[in-house]
Amino acid sequence: MKKSDTISSIAKALSQAQGEFKAPKKDKKSHHGPYSSIDAIIACSKEALCNHGLAVLQELASTEGGITVETHITHESGEWITFGPFFLPCDRTPHKAGSSATYARRYSMCAALGLNGDPDDDANESQSDQEKAIKAKEIMLTSWEIMPISIEQVEKIENLLDMIPDKDTERRMLDTYCIQCIAQIDQRIFSKIVKQLEKKVPNE
Repeated sequence: MKKSDTISSIAKALSQAQGEFKAPKKDKKSHHGPYSSIDAIIACSKEALCNHGLAVLQELASTEGGITVETHITHESGEWITFGPFFLPCDRTPHKAGSSATYARRYSMCAALGLNGDPDDDANESQSDQEKAIKAKEIMLTSWEIMPISIEQVEKIENLLDMIPDKDTERRMLDTYCIQCIAQIDQRIFSKIVKQLEKKVPNE
């Protein structure tokens, strides 16, 4: 995380804005249920951010093997906070790059603003909004240290989870590795997790 020399004004404004955020609509569907699109994330937070002199800007860049996104939060006082960069491996084809960019923007913005746009599960339901915000911020502050898996690898894990009868498997996996979502799994433990999940898939 990078920031201006002082952040007292922006910290206060962001705290007030977070108290006014609406719950993001789950307007898209995945293997594990509805989730919030980038449009829904913007819609639920834009009014509160504007009311407190805040703006969110996102910077995308193409790098070797993928893309990065930085989420900048600026305040009318001139203070600012930058979260990231968040790196996501992806192919260089236009369709894959576009999908990866949207994917990275959504997770980066959710983490920076303390919003939960992921599919509902028992873990999310048991957490208070404050706990979700704190966890998301902690993840974003350390996101530069990890090498997130690709969209194709995310889909592989989701497909394995769909074949496992115990629906608490995903929640336990995320808790074990102290992450909020599948997309934040590190490349270096991807193979290990796949092998663990494959052992839980019933034999036909």
